[in-house]
Parts: sequence; structure tokens; C-alpha cells
Amino acid sequence: MYGPSVVPMAREGQADVNPYRAQSRLESFMRGNGIRTGILAREAGVTPWNLFRIRKGRRSRNLSLRLAVALTRACARMLDRDVRLSDLFEVDDVA
Repeated sequence: MYGPSVVPMAREGQADVNPYRAQSRLESFMRGNGIRTGILAREAGVTPWNLFRIRKGRRSRNLSLRLAVALTRACARMLDRDVRLSDLFEVDDVA
């Protein structure tokens, strides 16, 4: 793991690149259930790059309800169990 002297620092005007920062709910859910980005993207009908941005929290402010529901349903199909929208996203993030 990274030591204190090896942690990359953000430049002025850039986003924080600290690997220790908190994960989004979607990121935590995917890691906890062993879901890979490409497979979920294909199931939900989105591009892997778009899903990557959502996972990293870079697109959470303008996330549409339609896309959030598509990702939730895709996770439910993949895991063969009920998955709630609030398991993947902060409810305030979905417009």
C-alpha cells in the first residue's frame, strides 16, 4: 500500500487524487459483490467510461433517474436478488 511519502498530491485546480478518500456507494457495492465495470456497463446499456465516471463520483450531480434505475436493475439481475436504489446511490444525487 502507499506510504505517506508516496501518496500522489493534487495540483492546484485539480481534483483530489488521494487513494485513501471515501468511495462512492456504487464503488463500494461493486467491490463488495465482485461486480466488474465492463460487465455491469453492458448489462445496464451504458459505456464503461460513463460507468467509471459515475463510480468515481465525477458524474453524480447530474445522474438521471433513468440511468440510476438501469444500473440498479442490472445489479439486481446479475446478483439474482433485490437491490435498492439507495444501495447504490445517495438519494440526493439522483435527479
